Amino acid sequence: MSKWDNPYKVNAFRSAADVLVLYEEHIRNTPRLWQSLYEIDESPVFSEIGQVLTKLRQEQRDAASVSRRSH
Repeated sequence: MSKWDNPYKVNAFRSAADVLVLYEEHIRNTPRLWQSLYEIDESPVFSEIGQVLTKLRQEQRDAASVSRRSH
């Protein structure tokens, strides 16, 4: 099991879109995962989960860039 596995599953109560939103919140709210996003920098993106991770990593890069410019 990878630390990047989605703990949320599609079922009668959760759609695929719901699961992706929950997963994104999970990454944002789990410091060890949020701080490890750099690990995906060289990884190919083939899945919706990969797209979520890539989006979050880009947010980190953008925030770091803004932070560096404001100092």
